[in-house]
Amino acid sequence: MSLTGVGPKPSPEWERHVCCAYAGERQWARSAAEFVREGLAAGRRVVYFADTAAPAAVVERLGRNGVDAVAAVERGGLVVRRAEDSYLRRPPFDPDRMARAWEQECATAIREGYAGLYAVGEMAWCARGVPGADRLLEYELRLNREVFARLPLTALCLYDRAVVPEGTTALLTAAHIRRLFPVGRSGARTEPPLGVTHPGRPDGFRAARRSRRRHPGRPGDGAGGPGASARADGAPGPVRRRLPGHRGRRGAGRGRAAPSAGGA
Repeated sequence: MSLTGVGPKPSPEWERHVCCAYAGERQWARSAAEFVREGLAAGRRVVYFADTAAPAAVVERLGRNGVDAVAAVERGGLVVRRAEDSYLRRPPFDPDRMARAWEQECATAIREGYAGLYAVGEMAWCARGVPGADRLLEYELRLNREVFARLPLTALCLYDRAVVPEGTTALLTAAHIRRLFPVGRSGARTEPPLGVTHPGRPDGFRAARRSRRRHPGRPGDGAGGPGASARADGAPGPVRRRLPGHRGRRGAGRGRAAPSAGGA
């Protein structure tokens, strides 16, 4: 699996938070199926959180793409659940509750003899107006410090381009330090408008919006003007920015910025 970093080489915990915006079965297979194979080969338990597909359909799909999924499920190494039957079962989506859930998942995997946990999450639910979806960016930004730095967890967040709007996809994938870059429709490398770089300190990272000179202010690119930047310190507390087109609760679009940075 080829991972493309942004900025300085991140520490191992940052490298374990991966994302991919994919289009179609082939790109899904090159990211999700390979990630699952990697986790199983490394002796990790793999938990796959499907969005709308039934777990049996996901197992069958993995099998078509080179994963011995049926055997892995039978021995407990692969667990497939629907998000609506697990972490979305009790809305609203809550980043704090998710952090506690990861602690429990990792503890269970270790107790049952696995070296750690690999997780795949299909994130298309964020485009359906699920209560709390406006906090998904906050969650993605906080994960590195609050979860990956402490737990034996490696995770892949999947954003389906056929479902999640372009602006939302670009904003959320840019919250990850390590990203898979599928080839876009034009044959060019996908380049999200928001770049996130690790500043070389354990308590934060910098999110800087890339200038789109050809299409200034193009609809769907997310909030903020070209060249805007902000620093999120990753500490507990609200680090929020409203997703494009999402009507969250009042004030959900406010983020935490460095004193010298522009608004994001």
